[in-house]
Amino acid sequence: MVHQSQRVVRMLQIVGGCLFVTAYFLPGISFPDAPHSLIGYKCALNAVTFACSGTLEVFRGKQSWSEIWIPVLAGLSALNNLLAPMYVLVKKMRKRSLAVAVVICCVATPCAVLYAVNERPLVGCYLWMLGAILLLAPEVNGSMAG
Repeated sequence: MVHQSQRVVRMLQIVGGCLFVTAYFLPGISFPDAPHSLIGYKCALNAVTFACSGTLEVFRGKQSWSEIWIPVLAGLSALNNLLAPMYVLVKKMRKRSLAVAVVICCVATPCAVLYAVNERPLVGCYLWMLGAILLLAPEVNGSMAG
């Protein structure tokens, strides 16, 4: 029974990793007034750029502190590009903390995309989040067993 459960968890992680990587090559977001969409890896680069430039604008005084939540959400979304693969690579140490961070970043992504910058998520965005969540299968399995 334990071996079968471990196999299912491992398969979920493999599927999650495949979805996570595939999402970088699929349309990620579209803009309401533009006919084109951004591919996933460009979304990731834009999220990093937007987070950095938006935060700098606040520190330069060109934006108010109340507007910093928009680049913070974009930054959390961008951070997930590192956290999700890191979760798989890290052995036992701090895995639960990384898993919580991945979930927070996955929640921040639709908030940043839908509400903050008024873009529409496409298939790549959804597969990227689903892949990141599936990578966390050992955490769900561990909490069900314990």
